[in-house]
Amino acid sequence: NPTAFQLYNLARAQDQRSSAMAPTVVQTVAATTTQTLHTATAYDANTFYTIQNLGNEAVYFSLSDTVDTEGADAVLLNPGETRSRLAENLSATGVFFTIKNTSAVPVQIKLWVE
Repeated sequence: NPTAFQLYNLARAQDQRSSAMAPTVVQTVAATTTQTLHTATAYDANTFYTIQNLGNEAVYFSLSDTVDTEGADAVLLNPGETRSRLAENLSATGVFFTIKNTSAVPVQIKLWVE
């Protein structure tokens, strides 16, 4: 689990980067699908993911070992919400960053990978 100082740094990084740095991926995730948005060349526990939900429906994001398959520790991302996670807090081995959209409408997602 991250310390309070790490959480502060993650929040500060989000404030600085989301408006100044172009997203790695901007994609619309189709209704009722699980889709891989980004594939890392190799697992790195220090990879920093920031995800923003621009849609009107909640989605789940996770890091998976299998393409287009939800990982074991999925995180809820509500409409309009932005969250940041280190790879080590999502999975011990996954390289596929996936989004699961359970709603009946498509949802647009922005993803920053550092």
